[in-house]
Amino acid sequence: MRSIEIATHGSSGRYKLWLDGLIFGTNPPEPQITPNIALNSEAQGYPSPEASYTFNGDWNLPEYDNLWAPLDGYTNNGKIWSNWNSGHRYDWYEVRFEYPREINKLVLDFVSFGSRLQPPRSFQVFYWQDGAWYEVENQDRSSSAPVEGTNTVTFDPVFTDKVRVRVENASSRKGRGTYVGISELELFNTRNIAGNSKGSSAGLGTPEPVVSSNLDPSWLPLDGSIKPSSTWKPDVGDNNPSYGVDFHRLKLFNRVTFYLSERGLPSEVRVQYWTGSSWADVAHPWWMSNRIVAGRNIVSFDTVRSRKIRIIFPNNSRPQLLELEVVNANLLAGREITPSASYTSPYDTLWGPLDGSYASSPRWTSWNSHNAQDWYAVDLGVEMVFSRVNLFFYNDNGGVQPPSDYRVQYWDGNSWVDVQETLRYPAQPSEGFNTVIFEPVRSRKLRVLGTNQNPVNFGVYIGLTEIELFRWE
Repeated sequence: MRSIEIATHGSSGRYKLWLDGLIFGTNPPEPQITPNIALNSEAQGYPSPEASYTFNGDWNLPEYDNLWAPLDGYTNNGKIWSNWNSGHRYDWYEVRFEYPREINKLVLDFVSFGSRLQPPRSFQVFYWQDGAWYEVENQDRSSSAPVEGTNTVTFDPVFTDKVRVRVENASSRKGRGTYVGISELELFNTRNIAGNSKGSSAGLGTPEPVVSSNLDPSWLPLDGSIKPSSTWKPDVGDNNPSYGVDFHRLKLFNRVTFYLSERGLPSEVRVQYWTGSSWADVAHPWWMSNRIVAGRNIVSFDTVRSRKIRIIFPNNSRPQLLELEVVNANLLAGREITPSASYTSPYDTLWGPLDGSYASSPRWTSWNSHNAQDWYAVDLGVEMVFSRVNLFFYNDNGGVQPPSDYRVQYWDGNSWVDVQETLRYPAQPSEGFNTVIFEPVRSRKLRVLGTNQNPVNFGVYIGLTEIELFRWE
């Protein structure tokens, strides 16, 4: 047994359950199981390292000349990468992936070795996108200046196949300078609720695979690696192959990323979630590509709250699944968002579209505003990059109905500017799901400006039951 589910009713407060000496609470501790996706203890293939310079001297410590050392999973085995005696003011160390990975956390371990190696004066974190390097945004660092040992940086999620750390050496004098040594570099996607680097040893309540058959170790697609040696495929006799995850507790999610080998590439894939009694297809699946490809595949869908998810492959197919990641990609989730509007009906609330539910109530409406147009806006608190919005318009077939038209706008620091749309579905505003994909913008505010159908006294106005914002890669 890996978990126990308890349903409570009323407002009795916190509870505790004792079982065989173990204590469970309403806020159970989360074990450290998020996979380090930069790990490569085999020192071959991907992820692979590159550097501006690697020390290749003697020191009677040949293990110091080791470009792969920061990816081996150890901080204290005596192996490091260093740039000693490069003669550069700045040097860099880089991790490359075979396919783009989602990343939002970096952990660096700097070493000290007398006057030769010390933590850098400063360091920056970059990711590669569209042929250029960009510094990661909205960084939160464990210390204001680099320190010996562990340095942690969290940042806005990015999809990338290269991450680079640029260090500023304390002194770059040839033969007498002070340079940088790194014993370990780790990269994480902490939004991935399916990751489990410890497999069956992770303990109670952690993500666990749910498979139709188990020819290969079923834990492999949850370990963070997309190496060919880390692959699940169904048994030969499995005519309805599927791979899923049991989170052992209810989770919110709306996007799945999975990586496939070229071998046995399926023609289609379906995504389902557990309703509590049966499996159901996700609503409004939206694929990054119009076909299943080798490598990365991404599908987003309406947010669901469930303890299980699975992907289903066509009958009699033999897919080879490298990795599965599940996230709640909504940028409005888990943040302190400030909503505003041109007008809010006294019967409704500004916070309705931010409650994570598509239910008709609570909601925001502009009923009886008497305005020809009304708007609803969100302030993220910090500037972020986003490129897609989902809008769920309310319709009571009376005084609140979808707008006759609407525009999506962002704040450029001085005024509201229309986004450059690349796709709108459906073309005409409709009850429920509407999505707009546009050229990426960097802003802290977004709003939807809608045209009311009949802006007279007790006329027809607009309403939203939910709004979701994404960085659609």
